[in-house]
Amino acid sequence: MAACAVNRAWETPGLRAQLTDWPTTQGGYTAAVLRQHAEPAARGKDVAAVRAALLAARAARVACTRR
Repeated sequence: MAACAVNRAWETPGLRAQLTDWPTTQGGYTAAVLRQHAEPAARGKDVAAVRAALLAARAARVACTRR
């Protein structure tokens, strides 16, 4: 994250928002995965939520690292 901030600070006006979105979406993905594994009976039912959280985390990371 620090490299992203240093490399793009001069060219990205929305960098602060991107840097806050990235850990937030990554935390959402982590929570979805942990929730999936914490409840074995419900495993497989929330696959769409885990997939959506994964795609959101990837999109946030790409938005920050894209040149």
